Amino acid sequence: MENLKERQQGKIIGFLCIVCLILAGASMYFAFAGNSYRQRERTVNEKAVSSLCESLDSISVSLKKSIYSADKKALSKAGNELCRQAAAAKESLSLLSPDREIADELFKFLSQVGNYTLSLAEGEGQVSEEGIKALQELYGYASELSEGMNEICVDYYNTDVSFSDALGNLENKTDAPDGDFYKRVYDTAQSLSDYPTLVYDGPFADNIAAVRSDFLKEKNEVTAEEAASKIEEFLGISKGSLKREEDINGSLELYSFSKGKTDITVTKKGGCICSVLSDTYALEETISAKEAVKRGAEFLQKLGYENMKSSYYSIYDGICTVNYAYEDEGVICYGDLIKVSVSLDSGKAVALDATSFLLSHKNRRVSKTPLTEKEVAERLSPALTLIDAQPAFIPLDTGKEALCYELHCKDGEGQEVLVYLDAYTAEQRDILILLYSDGGVLTK
Repeated sequence: MENLKERQQGKIIGFLCIVCLILAGASMYFAFAGNSYRQRERTVNEKAVSSLCESLDSISVSLKKSIYSADKKALSKAGNELCRQAAAAKESLSLLSPDREIADELFKFLSQVGNYTLSLAEGEGQVSEEGIKALQELYGYASELSEGMNEICVDYYNTDVSFSDALGNLENKTDAPDGDFYKRVYDTAQSLSDYPTLVYDGPFADNIAAVRSDFLKEKNEVTAEEAASKIEEFLGISKGSLKREEDINGSLELYSFSKGKTDITVTKKGGCICSVLSDTYALEETISAKEAVKRGAEFLQKLGYENMKSSYYSIYDGICTVNYAYEDEGVICYGDLIKVSVSLDSGKAVALDATSFLLSHKNRRVSKTPLTEKEVAERLSPALTLIDAQPAFIPLDTGKEALCYELHCKDGEGQEVLVYLDAYTAEQRDILILLYSDGGVLTK
């Protein structure tokens, strides 16, 4: 009898042990699943926060360019771009579920910013001074909003708080830029709604103008041995010391070679050196950026690339990368671009990319008489003051080119911009904001 009881007790204990194990396993599973879910949610939110900050920054830049757009067609294009950027910001914001009140104010601002810009593009003539002033105020709000949201991003990435909490953290900060962020957003939306004028119905470096080269099509094809001999002579190395790599067949047909840590490509037609890339790094800087620009030009002359004028440069880890564009009798051809990287340590060229030049270079003919510089400059926005001007061919999104006047200007705060107005119609083709820093001269 006692044995029976012991067996029953053993079964009960065994059953309870199994139940405990199942419960423990379930707890671990759900804990893991919960952590996995939270991690996925965090990943989605981090992507949304990053996208929101990028969209708000883009909106700020687009509004800044709109201030300089006296041309209604260009302003209409900017308005459409702003609507697209605002839609992207709304999509990101909707994924974050922030405080409903502040979300409503942000949505309200984003809804109005693109539509208002489009409303200014309606009608004939230039944008009025009142319209420009309104754009300037919109830009001020957007810039402030972008800066504030970047602060929120820092809060969010550096802690485990939710996006709503991050908004609250910034709201309560005493060192928040220009005071309370929440109040700024609310005031922005209120100011926008008070505008009576808000009544409405409703970088060239990466452009390649051709897919096949006019420059190379009439040139004779060289053999791999001839291409190697040209590189050996250029580098000053012994014959036969290059290693033949696999050929490259794309828009440009290229022979590929290597020598130690340096890779070089040469066009099969014409035997032009297309690219040089050295796996190197710079130590202590011994030459200035100005000297690097000069040495880059000398490097191009040695390769046979003549009449190349430097435009913008950037410095990263002791390497100065300079953009050179072909100059044809005083006209800059931005499609014919060559990039040269010079080490500020050794002063030697360590990289070259002549792809854009080899694809785009051609004889350009001006078929009719363009407007004068003075006639075109009269179409500038009153928000800008002209510094100087020069004619330039610029690549378009369509793959074609336009002859323009590159008008170097500044606004009332000293911000320098480049405005490109069509040399025949004075239509605005592009606007670039100049950025000066210790790291170089770039455009935005």
